Amino acid sequence: MLHMEKQKLHIRLGILQLFTLLLFISGGLYYVVTHWPNNDNTEQSTTAIKSIPVDPNAKYLVIPEWNIKILLSKPIEDAYYDAKTDSELESRSLRSARLADEEGCAKDPQSIATIFKVNNDAIDEQLNKKYRDTRDGVTIGASFYFIQTSQFSCTPKPEKAELLQSIRSAFGDASKSIQAR
Repeated sequence: MLHMEKQKLHIRLGILQLFTLLLFISGGLYYVVTHWPNNDNTEQSTTAIKSIPVDPNAKYLVIPEWNIKILLSKPIEDAYYDAKTDSELESRSLRSARLADEEGCAKDPQSIATIFKVNNDAIDEQLNKKYRDTRDGVTIGASFYFIQTSQFSCTPKPEKAELLQSIRSAFGDASKSIQAR
C-alpha cells in the first residue's frame, strides 16, 4: 500500500511539473509575441522604416487630395503645386514662388518638377519594370509616389538658371521625403 501511495504521489508531482513547465513556456511565448519588435515586411512597416525624423520646425508642401506631404528644404521652402501637367499618369506640377515671375516656370506644364502617383505595381512601359524599382520614391498604402525633374529650362535668363538648378535638385531629393499626412 505504501508503494502504491508513493507511485500516486510521483504521478501527481509529474503532472504538476508538466503543468508548471507548460505554464512557463506559454508565458514566455506570450511575452515574445507581445514585446518582440514587429519585423514583418508589410508596406506599413516599410514606410515606417523610411519615415523622416520629426522636426517641429520642418515645412511641408501638403497635397490634400492625395493625403500626402513633402518635406521642404531651404531651396524649395516656397514650393507650391498645381494640376497643369501633360502626363497620362496622375500627377501635379511642382513650382517655386521664386520663379513665379518667369512665365514658363509658373505656367507651363511640368516645367520645374512633377510629382507622380501610380499604383504600387504599375509598370513603366519605357523600361518594362515597376516604377518603384526604377525611381526614387515612397510607397504609401497601395500607391507609389515619386518626383521627376524637368529636362528643359523654363527660363531664358542665365541669371535664373542656377536658381532653377538648385530648385530642381531639391525637388529631386524631396522624392525620398514624401510622407502620409
